[in-house]
Amino acid sequence: MTTTTRTKEKVELLAPAGNFEKLETAIHYGADAVYLAGREFSLRNFSENFTVDEIRSAVKLAHGHGVKVYAACNIYARNEEQDLIADYLKTLGEIGPEAVIIADPGIFREG
Repeated sequence: MTTTTRTKEKVELLAPAGNFEKLETAIHYGADAVYLAGREFSLRNFSENFTVDEIRSAVKLAHGHGVKVYAACNIYARNEEQDLIADYLKTLGEIGPEAVIIADPGIFREG
């Protein structure tokens, strides 16, 4: 018989942040992490989403409260969008969310 040892890990409360007001609400009510998306390259159709400058401010605010940020870039890209997406992902990397949520592995490339 095999014995499994489980460690007690805290469950992470992840909340959507479709705009700055929702981000602030999630932080206020104790979210451990939020996910948000830019106005481009996102499938979050019914959300206002964030400009790049707003993402920068959102990450700064969230991190200031100890809240993680996951940025969604979950479109299925067209070939002509590859360079724009590469620039966007580079900018996200400079901003510093904990992770980027990717749906299309075709957007990965070395550059």
